[in-house]
Amino acid sequence: MGLIFATALLSAMFGHPTAAPAGGLPIQTQPEPPVPKPATETAVLNQPYIMGAKGSELIFTLKVAWLAEYFAGGDENYVAGKNERLLVLYFDVLNPNKQDVTLGSSTFQFNYTSPSGENFPFRGYLLRQNGLTHLSQSLRNKQKVSCAVVIPIDSQGEISDLQIERGEDFLLRYNLTGKSRVLGSPFFSGINLKSEMTRTTPVAPMTAFNLGGYSLSYMGTEYTDDKIMGYAPDKDHVYMVVKFGFGNPMNLPISIGFQYFTLDVKLSDNATAIAWNRTLLKENSDEYLSQEIAPSQPMVIGRYYVSVPRKEQDFNVKLIHVGSTREFRIAVPNP
Repeated sequence: MGLIFATALLSAMFGHPTAAPAGGLPIQTQPEPPVPKPATETAVLNQPYIMGAKGSELIFTLKVAWLAEYFAGGDENYVAGKNERLLVLYFDVLNPNKQDVTLGSSTFQFNYTSPSGENFPFRGYLLRQNGLTHLSQSLRNKQKVSCAVVIPIDSQGEISDLQIERGEDFLLRYNLTGKSRVLGSPFFSGINLKSEMTRTTPVAPMTAFNLGGYSLSYMGTEYTDDKIMGYAPDKDHVYMVVKFGFGNPMNLPISIGFQYFTLDVKLSDNATAIAWNRTLLKENSDEYLSQEIAPSQPMVIGRYYVSVPRKEQDFNVKLIHVGSTREFRIAVPNP
């Protein structure tokens, strides 16, 4: 009786004992040690920072950050895609060590975090500022090299969280709000890169502009009843012929053909679309225009054409760059 009471009392005070699993005592697991985080420093432009393990340190100085629609490299052309812009960083790297230290694309890790929390890590080539060609070399004692990297990022927002690492022990964090520069583009509104043309006024004839990594010139629009490609316009229709000059602002050749741009034509209600024939012709012949354009080459003139209603009094016409979907409205006369 007393034994039963004592057992019940102990159970009430301390709870029921836990049985050990078959085969022995329960396994005691140790908690995982926390993953060490790199030391973080709030960094500023034009301030040198020592980065890297002892004996292989490099001195890093971020000089300027650019935002761009396109960028002319020495070994490739960079063009922002749909819902993208380019973040271009210029910086200096100096070797303070007596021994050589290797410098290449993986020496530093760059990452931009957008206000929404999306990460955009750098995965490209390290560039030499002089010529903007790929850079991979050993730095001698006290040798300094000016470098650049190009990072495709989202199209909106300030550069408020840029991280730069070397190894896993030290991280620089830059807030470049109000400090980023913008490479000239009509698509920029402040710091943002719009998907569409922000100006409400259509481009007038003989106007030059940049679009999708091309230097373009709108040469004007004319109407004709003449045959094109052996065919006359449809009944009660006339051909609208829109001319553009295509130039190359890059350091490497670019290509032009029907597949790089779309001519978008709608009636004045802006709802009725007129089908474009996906054809780009040479200026003075019915031959297809499809060729490379060298950086120093004069503009190549091409013609888009579409059959439109003769009695229509107004058209909404846009030239759209296929790769980025950015577009210009074009001012065209009435038939």
